[in-house]
Amino acid sequence: MTNDLSIAALLDQFEDITVYFIGGVIRKHYNCTIGSFGSAPFQDLVVDKAIMGTNSFTLAKGATTPDVGQAEMKRLLVSISDKVFILGNSDKIGRNSFVTFAESNHIDVIITDGAISKAYKESIEDSGIELVIAE
Repeated sequence: MTNDLSIAALLDQFEDITVYFIGGVIRKHYNCTIGSFGSAPFQDLVVDKAIMGTNSFTLAKGATTPDVGQAEMKRLLVSISDKVFILGNSDKIGRNSFVTFAESNHIDVIITDGAISKAYKESIEDSGIELVIAE
């Protein structure tokens, strides 16, 4: 299940994968859909894992984005998912954007690069969020 046009097209190439595409309004220049227009059919689903990028993350505000429509779509995915994975370069850790889509206590795993500061690495791990450093 995705709202990203590129990811949907990539996954469509695999015979053993069924892609559910979340509709809505196409966010210009970001290749994805946003807003509640396309979310109604998904509110009753249960998703094993939601894997989402973030513009920024702090323990105080959680995962944030500058776009309200994007936050609305991601917030829906967080609410129906059993496990939430957040992807973000280390330069996004310790920063906030305009609107929260996942509070820290709703995030299970953060995947980032090895340039994350030692202090932030320890504070994330102390919070109970699993931290994965991608090579």
